[in-house]
Amino acid sequence: MRLLASVVSAREAVCIADIADLIDVKNPSIGALGAPELSTVTSVRSHINADMLLSATVGDLDGLRTVDLAHQMVNAGVNVVKAGLGDITPPDAITALIRLKKSLPQQTMVVAAAYADAGELGLFPVSALPHTARQAGIDGILVDTNTKDGRTLFDFMAPRVLRAHVENGRGYGLMTALAGSLGADEIETLAAISPDWAGFRTAITNNGKRGKEGVSRRKTALLKSRLTTAPGIDKVVVL
Repeated sequence: MRLLASVVSAREAVCIADIADLIDVKNPSIGALGAPELSTVTSVRSHINADMLLSATVGDLDGLRTVDLAHQMVNAGVNVVKAGLGDITPPDAITALIRLKKSLPQQTMVVAAAYADAGELGLFPVSALPHTARQAGIDGILVDTNTKDGRTLFDFMAPRVLRAHVENGRGYGLMTALAGSLGADEIETLAAISPDWAGFRTAITNNGKRGKEGVSRRKTALLKSRLTTAPGIDKVVVL
């Protein structure tokens, strides 16, 4: 079981790099999938082992701006690019993801994210995510929450619906991930759904504020211990 930790600075990365299997960089203070400054990604890359996987978010799909930003992230040492599907239709998302995937080195993984609260916000529907990702030829899918107000992923989507979503994605050969204000209390439910990746950020921070700098080695280690004993999860990541 592997754990990926989302960080906002090189200091955070250094703090928990020996616990995590993969480091993810984003700027949660500007959104669920807020893109970090390039200088932050460069600094994180220089402070972790050269062979350690590094991922970064590029925000919601935004045409050539997303492609350019993804290229900068890859040049800074990123191996996995995560892009959100916000206010975009499934056909346009397929076109944009094809463009993004084809523009990057073959070994770079692309993960598309849809929001569980899309119905409230009028955003890309989660139900269309697996088919869209398959048609675009990308590598993985993530369901997160756009609204960060204390409600969790399961306040917006029932576990049985998410399980069907995960099974659908896996049937297409996609990596699957779930996130959205999750904590240790949700681990058993996540295990029953059995995504490839489960995502956490707030749960590993010192003060419970996802946008503020400061991760806890103790919380990260305890979470990893809980994940290790949970059945049914092949890979677990902290996003």
